[in-house]
Amino acid sequence: KVTTVEDFDIEAYASAKWYIHQQENVVYIPPHRNFCTTAEYTVRQQPTLLGYTVDVLNTDQNANRNSKWEGEFCMYTPDSSVPGKLAIAPCSSPSFAAGSYWVVAYDEGEGYALISGGQPA
Repeated sequence: KVTTVEDFDIEAYASAKWYIHQQENVVYIPPHRNFCTTAEYTVRQQPTLLGYTVDVLNTDQNANRNSKWEGEFCMYTPDSSVPGKLAIAPCSSPSFAAGSYWVVAYDEGEGYALISGGQPA
């Protein structure tokens, strides 16, 4: 059973750009674009109308680094008593449609995080 970081601090997590070192192939980032992938998080002062509290900017490039893509997403914490279980979606999507973004390991000092798309089936 996958568990999440109990004392996860989104403010600390969002304090710097993240560089993805290893990533599972996913539909929204084809393998030919899985280079120089980054994520930047900005904690909002007020939630959006759809309830999102964090803005996310993902970027990636192709192997030649001559094409760059950006994607904007939004996140929130569905249950504040479990801060490591967040949910993410395109910002125009209702929050109930957001997918799991679970922080299962995180160490700010060491500079790493391990994210899961929820409990494995």
